[in-house]
Amino acid sequence: MSDPPTDSQLLRAADHDPHAFRVLYERWAKPLLAFCYRRTSDPEASLDLVAETFAIAYQKRHRYRDRGRPEGAWLYGIAARELAAYRRRQRVELRACQRL
Repeated sequence: MSDPPTDSQLLRAADHDPHAFRVLYERWAKPLLAFCYRRTSDPEASLDLVAETFAIAYQKRHRYRDRGRPEGAWLYGIAARELAAYRRRQRVELRACQRL
């Protein structure tokens, strides 16, 4: 029996095998959803953030470099940046509502 493919292998394979990215998604979607939900307490926003995280990961898969970090660190980094952008948007919307 062989070991399951690494995230790095799945990202490289996604160029010619869409199933490889699906495996990556299935591996990390729930942990990333929990990560986002713990920080937003908003189920819809969390789902949107995870979707955006994977969309960015797919678009930027060629830039991924396996640097020996724990698997998934790259995805969590993308999710953290998306969370920061989400919080900035929330603050802007709150300030606009307060002015009104």
